[in-house]
Amino acid sequence: MRKTIVSLYQFLFYKVLFSIFKLFPTDQKKIIYISHYGNRFGCNPKSMFEYVVENYPEYKNIVVLNQQGHNHAEENVKYVSYYSVAFLIELATSKYWVVNTNLNPYLKPKKGTEYLQTWHGAGAFKKFGLDLPDSREKEKQSWKKDTSHWTKMLSSSESIIDIYSSACGIDKTIIHPTGLPRNDVFFQTKDTLKRKEEFYKTYNINPNKKIILYAPTYRDMNNDNPLNLDFSRLQKDLGEEYVFVLKLHPFLAKYQFETKEDGEKFVFNLSAIDDIQDLLLIADVLITDYSSVIFDYALTGKPMLFYSYDLEEYERGFYFEYKGFVPGPIVYTQEQLTAQLQNYDQLYAQHHDQVIAFAKEYNAGFDGKSTEKAVNLLLNK
Repeated sequence: MRKTIVSLYQFLFYKVLFSIFKLFPTDQKKIIYISHYGNRFGCNPKSMFEYVVENYPEYKNIVVLNQQGHNHAEENVKYVSYYSVAFLIELATSKYWVVNTNLNPYLKPKKGTEYLQTWHGAGAFKKFGLDLPDSREKEKQSWKKDTSHWTKMLSSSESIIDIYSSACGIDKTIIHPTGLPRNDVFFQTKDTLKRKEEFYKTYNINPNKKIILYAPTYRDMNNDNPLNLDFSRLQKDLGEEYVFVLKLHPFLAKYQFETKEDGEKFVFNLSAIDDIQDLLLIADVLITDYSSVIFDYALTGKPMLFYSYDLEEYERGFYFEYKGFVPGPIVYTQEQLTAQLQNYDQLYAQHHDQVIAFAKEYNAGFDGKSTEKAVNLLLNK
């Protein structure tokens, strides 16, 4: 019964109402930015928005953001909630759509609309979209309807165009290897140093300590310890040299974990921060597993550790052979993880060249100008 009600609501809201608003004239100077369904504003749409506001003041900018209390100094910026009628009106009348997730397939743009899909993942690691198993056929059909509306798509590099074409069911000619706008920040060295200094002050951290960032893939399981870590043990082993920052999937963001910390604070759960780029910029080492965040972080040249304790059970599938693909040590236990981190200089020296080669392979241009390229592509400049 609940599914029927939801389906009816989506049909009436996204299909019927949106079709009515499509009768309104299109504003040729209006851009709408949709990031994470309005739950937060970040990623590639935010980078492009900031560039447009600074360089093209003649454009109107519609930011989709569900939370209230936001402000912006520019007059030509408006905020709407993803679940509002105002959103449908702005979407229907915008010449340009900048989106980083799939949309409801009923939201078919008018002819002449530029629907730029920036996507939210870099590179190509885990299988997605049409490359998922047949058991997810209903989801795949919905996905295919939305991808048929895309007029252009960004990719982080030329080497993954074939994968994106297959996973999205789109022609390779609409996929543009501009690099990802959000990653231009990795080429702004002075800004990075300032951000790190501010981070230490904000969280009262000894500036001599290095920062570990743990950003694992979400696992749909019932587990008393979904992070598979003993934080009290980690603090004893690593607390003199490091602090430990968590950036978790939204479903785990409020996970309560035990640390029994002594003295200085060791574990910081900063999952509420909107953009993971803010944490990648200041981290000295990244711990992850199967996340595409590795393509972004590789731009720093700093080491990555792959805590893949459940590699044999992880069933989603990869585009590459995992063990030969990841640019860093794979560890399966906390003891192995700790051992790698106890000699940071050696870890950095052994894998720096490998990480940089990986970054260049999967990040087009490698020049910090991806935002400019993406905006020019969007506006046909």
